Amino acid sequence: MEELHLDTWKLVLLSWVNLSNFHFKLLTSLHENLSFLPACDRDGLITSVDLVASSLLPRNIMVYNCTTCGTNAFHWSEVAKHLYLNYTTNPLSSAVRHRSMSLCSNPLLHHCRTTVSHISPAFFHDVLLRLTGHKPWMLKTISCLHKAMMLLEYFTSNSWVWNTENMTMLMNQLTPEDKKAFNFDVRQLHWAEYMENYCMGTKKYVLNEEMSGLPAAWKHLNK
Repeated sequence: MEELHLDTWKLVLLSWVNLSNFHFKLLTSLHENLSFLPACDRDGLITSVDLVASSLLPRNIMVYNCTTCGTNAFHWSEVAKHLYLNYTTNPLSSAVRHRSMSLCSNPLLHHCRTTVSHISPAFFHDVLLRLTGHKPWMLKTISCLHKAMMLLEYFTSNSWVWNTENMTMLMNQLTPEDKKAFNFDVRQLHWAEYMENYCMGTKKYVLNEEMSGLPAAWKHLNK
């Protein structure tokens, strides 16, 4: 099945994320409760980008499909569950409303949800800002998020099956030292731990929020 690549599992730094990564920007908007997931297949798959990078060894020209499909599958429904659990326990100080991690594969229903939950609140929020003499920003932010989500929908709403036999063959040919240097064994990836590190990495390294600020974050979210 076709997979989207999230940020690193182990390379660079534990839970390191790339600010220019589009998927990161989308998931950050989910963390801050500005958005929900684009229309997607609940069984769509996710993998870590450094697993794919580690498999790019110079060899004869062959096709190597680095995928978790059939070995350690991680679906969008599970992404939503882990995001909800992690940000219920450790909310972000910048969250603007209570989180919603529900998934929707119906385009019409998704459009209705978008209008009711995103565009309308953003419009009235900006009206209030204008009336109070402040610069409106919410509708512009939501519009940018929606344009970005439209780019993802083709991949989150469709599935493809890939053959991983060459990856298995390549892994079996590596020495123990090479397996440590080029670790692309997806069976070793523990997704619950990965998602916890991902969420904490976003909070600490990107949004510059400290764990000591959790009481204030809870107070802000519960207003």
